[in-house]
Parts: sequence; structure tokens; C-alpha cells
Amino acid sequence: MAGSRVPRVRLCALMAVTLLVHGCVEDEPEPTILANLEESTEITSKGTKVPLSPSQALLLRGNVHALDRLWNDRSVAWFDRNQVWLLAGGESRAACVVRGARKDVVYAPRPVTSDDGKTLYFWLGAASGLTAIDLVSGDRTSIARLPMHPSSYEGFQHYDPAPVPGGPAVAEASDSLILLLQEETNKQVPKHEVGPLRGGGHFPVVFDRHSTAFELRESPSFQLEGVGLSWAWSNQRSELYILSSRSTERVVGVFTAKGAWLRDIYRTPERRLTRIALSPGESELIVEHLASNHLKENRSGFVVLDVESGEVQIEVSNAWGAAWSPGGNWVAYLEAWRLCKMERSKGTSEVLAWHEPPIEGRARMDDPLPTWSTDGSAIAMAFGGLGTTEHTRRNAHTLLLDLRRGECVVLHGMCDPLVWSDVARPAVRGQ
Repeated sequence: MAGSRVPRVRLCALMAVTLLVHGCVEDEPEPTILANLEESTEITSKGTKVPLSPSQALLLRGNVHALDRLWNDRSVAWFDRNQVWLLAGGESRAACVVRGARKDVVYAPRPVTSDDGKTLYFWLGAASGLTAIDLVSGDRTSIARLPMHPSSYEGFQHYDPAPVPGGPAVAEASDSLILLLQEETNKQVPKHEVGPLRGGGHFPVVFDRHSTAFELRESPSFQLEGVGLSWAWSNQRSELYILSSRSTERVVGVFTAKGAWLRDIYRTPERRLTRIALSPGESELIVEHLASNHLKENRSGFVVLDVESGEVQIEVSNAWGAAWSPGGNWVAYLEAWRLCKMERSKGTSEVLAWHEPPIEGRARMDDPLPTWSTDGSAIAMAFGGLGTTEHTRRNAHTLLLDLRRGECVVLHGMCDPLVWSDVARPAVRGQ
């Protein structure tokens, strides 16, 4: 794609939002909080034992009180394939509030919320594209839609240009959403789509969060050596941090908002770098490497980099799924089948929860990640169903652990990717 060519991003201001609301697939079980947790919970020498089944249990550090419904002062929402689920404060059963068409290939990064937790942003297939839900009023807005192209597999469609994992990013200061797109190259498309203008360019795109208008950064297309795997946006510096895969190495590069290369801050011949995450203070960057082999080979891990110097501040092995707390003081991560948190200033860690018997499996890019609440007092984590098949998702559980109160909620089902909101009783409800 030439640098002067604009990606075909279509506005939805005049389009009807074809979301299917208040209903789910008939055979889809509704995620519910495990019943009778308070009666079945047992305090042991190891901590609090929460039985999940006759043969499985979840152990929590310390004395934790298990609840049979969500806390009254917050709610949670999550994206499951082409559906958005919502568990309101004080409730024990989640409601499916939005679902898309079955044959949409869904680009499903982790949904994001505004800083006040009152607006939820997510992608939901070709029908709705980038969508905002106001949890207070219940209003839904389709902000923008990406072009879709037919696939040769059972009528499914795919995006081109497609979002690079890691967004959308919320830029509160400019009241906008930022997205990094990447066009497919000629080597990635069927012969009838091959053309001289298809160059695999990248596009930083800025959407106004309220008017459905959008603008492209100047120099809308820039060439990135290799393929973009993950990215982060710095509001303070107006810089893009992009993890890319090149022929012989993987590199974390820094770019201007216009796509001009500034510097590389991390590079390695290892081909296992998978994800980056910028700290809330925007001074440090987590770079994660994920082993494709069995977890016991101890090849997964992450490093914390200084974004200015690129120097490694902390290195943690045999870990993945690192997530910054909202204040940047803690990092939650997974270590085999344990949920841990690390105090950033000291580099010391402690185990918060673990599964018995231990869960054996492979760490993959699409495995669940820990998610912090908006105030940093609670963590959500789905576990027990490694992978994305129907069987593994239905046999998984999701832990909501309030560290400040010493309380927990356990849902049946893989509620991931999940976001927290301080809106306790959202106006968006299912039937």
C-alpha cells in the first residue's frame, strides 16, 4: 500500500447498528456464581479452600470469605466469542446483553473502559465494528466499521486492514480512541486480491469517542519491517511502541504518532516475544516471551524495560500474562497454575491463588490474562480450561478476588476477556 493511500475505514453514523440484543444462543449456558460457596469453603493450613467439583479445588492465600453474589458497588462485563455478557452488582447470574452474527470472524481484543469505568468499548464482528456502550444510560453507539473481505472457509469474513492486537487505546486527554491497523501483504491474500498498492502498511487511526467522526494521523500509512504483533500508546510522549516479528529477530520499536521510526529499545533473536504492556505512568514497558513448549520447560517469562534507555529493570521467568495494576505499583501474572502479584518497587512476589490438582498445559497467546479492577483492589482470572474449544471453556472457572475486603466470587465458565466497572447497576440489561 502506498503511503498516500488511505485505508478503507467506513463510518457508521448513518448505518443502523445491527446488534442482536437481549438474547443468546439457545444451548449456551448462562455463567453463574457457584452456589453454596460459603457453606463449602474450608480454612486449611495452606489458606482458604474453595471446592469447584468433587475432584478440584481453588486455594486462596489467607482467610478469604466466598460470596454467592457479586459485590453491590461494581459490575463486570466480558466478551465471549460474539457475545457480550454482563454481571451486575448484587447479582449471581450473568446476562447476555449483545450478540453478533454467527458467521462473523470476531476480532476480540480485551474490551476497554473509559477512565471513569462508565463506558465500555469493544469490537463485535462486521455488523457493529467498534462499539461503545454507556453503562449508565444504556445507549449503544457504533463508532466505526472496518472493511470486511470474504474468506474461502464457510462464508466467514476477515478484516483488511486488520487491527493489531493491543487496542483500542483510550486517550482521555484528547477524548479519542486510538487503533493500529495493518493491511495484509500480497503474500497473505488470494490471487484475485493481489495488487501493486498492497504493501502491508500500518495505520495509526484516531476515532472521536462521541461523534462517530474519525481522522487519520498524517502520513497515514507507514512501512514496518516485519509483522506487528502487539503495541502500546503513550499519551505523555505521543509515541507508539510496537513489537514486530522480523525474519531473524523480534524487536520493540518506538515510533512517532505519524509512524516515523525513532529508536529500537529491545531486540532478541528469540522468536517467542508475544506481547507488550505500558505501565500506567508510561515510564516502563513489560515485554513478554511465551514458550510454545510445555510449561515445565520453564521457557516463558517477561522483562520490565525502561522506555527511555531500554534497560531491563526486572526479569521474571516461568511466568506469563503480566498485567499492570491501575496505579502501576503491582504486576499480576501467572506462574504455571498459580496467580501471583509482584510489588514493582521491590521486585518481590507472592502467590494469591492456586489450583489443586495443578493444571498442566501450554501457555499460549490466547490464554486468559489477569485483569485488575479500576481501583486496583481486585483481580479477575479465568482458569482451568486452557484453550478456546467449547469443552474447555465450559469446564473453566473465573475467580474474582477482592484483596482489600478479603472476599471472592467464583463464576462457572471462562469469563475472559473481562473488564471491571464501578457502575454497579448498568442500564444495559439482558432478558
